[in-house]
Amino acid sequence: MSHKICGTDFNIGKRYKPKEYLGSGSYGWVISAFDTVMNRKVAIKKLHHMEDMIDAKRLLREIRLTRYLSHENTLELLDIIYDEEKPG
Repeated sequence: MSHKICGTDFNIGKRYKPKEYLGSGSYGWVISAFDTVMNRKVAIKKLHHMEDMIDAKRLLREIRLTRYLSHENTLELLDIIYDEEKPG
């Protein structure tokens, strides 16, 4: 299921209900959403299409590190959704 937020498509399925656009950065966009399975608020980051190997490695490092971080100022990595659609 696709949702358009601030001109960007988020293909996040039925589990997550998008709420609002939070911001963007070098690697993508972030929205707030509601997880209907866990019954809680979450943040969803949609990454830009990567063609540069160095950027892809940096993102992979960020994902791997996030799995192990536990601090009041960081978010826990809960899920990864892969979208095969390429930007048009």
